[in-house]
Amino acid sequence: MISRCPNCGYSLRGLPEEYLCPECGFSYDVNCVVFAEPRNAWKGLAVLNSVILLAFAARGVLRGWSEADSLSILPFGVMMLGWLWHLSRPPKRIVISSQEIVLLKTNQERQTIAMSLVGDAHWSWTTGDIHLYGMDGEEMVTIERRFLASNARAKRAVAEIESRSRKRCQQTVSG
Repeated sequence: MISRCPNCGYSLRGLPEEYLCPECGFSYDVNCVVFAEPRNAWKGLAVLNSVILLAFAARGVLRGWSEADSLSILPFGVMMLGWLWHLSRPPKRIVISSQEIVLLKTNQERQTIAMSLVGDAHWSWTTGDIHLYGMDGEEMVTIERRFLASNARAKRAVAEIESRSRKRCQQTVSG
């Protein structure tokens, strides 16, 4: 069960189980599963880099600043800018519901695949990508590994997609 909108983070407590987010209009149901690009490792590296950067700066101030201090601090400053950029952009997310699969690439860019069109999902052990196939067996979409950041998360996403697409097929046949 989700408690926040997968798209904007708005609290969904007290709202119906299937609804549109009042903040951004994203369609959700409480049984949807969200796979988001993890950020914790990057935050830790950014903090470590900040400590090193401050240590070099303090050393330079205490000893008297030299050209060597400027050169030694430069790589850490560049890394810090890269990490700040990475942390400032929205994380990539995959939202799997009973109706659809939504790939949220940025706040504005999204790709929606109707679950009724998905016949099968496979995880590629060579690339870590997820391949979605239509009912006719043709490949529809490739979800890049960077959306999930680990093979274990990719395998769980494939299992979730296969489980939900099978349920839809069983409902269609029995209904």
